[in-house]
Amino acid sequence: MLASKSLQAPIRPAPIRVPGLSRGHSLLVTAAQRKPSFHLQPPGGWTNDPNGVHYDAKTKLYHMFYQHHPTSAVWSWGLSWGHAVSEDLVHWSHLPPALDPTPEGPDAGGVWSGCAFPTDEGTVLLHTAVRKRDETPESKLPPAELDLGHQVIESQQYAVSQPEKDPFLRNWEKGEKPLLPLPPQGGLTGWRDPFLVGRPGDGLHDKYTIIIGSGYMDDEKKEPSRGAVFVYTSDDPISGWKYEGELCHGDGSTGAVWECPLLARVENHPHYKGEAGPMQHILVVCPDNPHNTPVYFLGRYDPKTLKFDMENASGPHPVDLGGGPLGSTFYAPNGSHLCISGKKLCDSGKPPVHFRKGTVHLLSREGHGAVSDPWQGHLIPLRCCV
Repeated sequence: MLASKSLQAPIRPAPIRVPGLSRGHSLLVTAAQRKPSFHLQPPGGWTNDPNGVHYDAKTKLYHMFYQHHPTSAVWSWGLSWGHAVSEDLVHWSHLPPALDPTPEGPDAGGVWSGCAFPTDEGTVLLHTAVRKRDETPESKLPPAELDLGHQVIESQQYAVSQPEKDPFLRNWEKGEKPLLPLPPQGGLTGWRDPFLVGRPGDGLHDKYTIIIGSGYMDDEKKEPSRGAVFVYTSDDPISGWKYEGELCHGDGSTGAVWECPLLARVENHPHYKGEAGPMQHILVVCPDNPHNTPVYFLGRYDPKTLKFDMENASGPHPVDLGGGPLGSTFYAPNGSHLCISGKKLCDSGKPPVHFRKGTVHLLSREGHGAVSDPWQGHLIPLRCCV
C-alpha cells in the first residue's frame, strides 16, 4: 500500500499591480465565497459573452473583455464591457469598464459583443451598439428598406486606445459615429457580434477582414428561417468597412440567428469531405441564444473568395457535450490561440440566493483553445487566423 503524502498548495504569484488601482483582485478565494479559484469572474453582477480576448506582445499582457452588468444578477439593458488583465491567464487584475453606454447614443441600450486587436493606430475595439426602438426618435430610425423591425436597432461601432501611453488600456475613445450604421439588406433576423478573422500580413488576407453573425427571415411565412454569417473588409479598420457578401448560411436546423461567430484555422481533419488542402477551418456559431448549444463546422475557408464551403463541411457538431441540468455551459467562444467561453452557473429565470448579489456567469479558460471532437474523443487545438 502506498503511503499517502500531504499535498502542499503551489506557490502562485500575486495578481499584477495596476497603477492607480488598489491591489489586484485575486482568484484564490474561499469556498464560502462560492466563487471559482481558477476561472475569471468579475467581483459582482451579471456576465455573459467574453469579448476582444487578445495578447499584446509589447506590454506582455492578456486582455479579457466581457459583457457585464455590475448592478444586476440577471441580464438587463445597459451592458458594458468589463475588463481584466493578466500576465499568465490565471491571475487577473480587474480594471474599470472599458466601455459604457452613451445616453442617447447608438449604444444607449448597451455595448454588445465584438472583438479587439492591435493596429498601428492603437488597439481597436469593434462592437455592436444597440439602442431600444421605443426610445429612439422616429427621425433616427433606419430607412424602411433596411429596418429589421426588431426591438433593438443594431449598428457596428468602434473605440481606440493607445497602449504606448496607456499599457493597461484603461482609456478608450469612441468613434463619433458607427462604422457600419445599417445592415446590408432587410429581412434579417439580426446583425451583430463582429469578429476579426484576418488582417494584412497574416499570410491569407491583404485586408482587415471581419465576420458578423446574422440570419434570414422566411419572406413567405414571415418568420425566422436560418442563420448566416456575413463578411466585411477594410484597409483601415477605423475608417470604414466594405460588405463582401455572405460567408455561409445554415439550413435552418441550427437556429435562425447565428450569434458570436468564430472562424479559425485547424490542421487537416479527416471529417472534411472535400478535396484535401493545406489548411482547413473551424466555424463556430451560437444559435439564437445561450439556451441552445453552440455548434461547429469543419471545412474549407477560401480567403480569396471569402467563402466557407458549407456544402462539403463536416457538421454541425456540438461544441459543448456537457450541459445537463445547467443547460448549455459553453457560449460565445472568443480569443486568439485560446478558446475562452462563457459558462453558465444557473439556468432559471431567478438566480440562486447566493448569486443575487454576486455573479451568474464565469469565463472559462479551455486549455490551449480547443473544442471536443465527438469521434476522436480528444481536443482539436485552435490556431486563429489573426
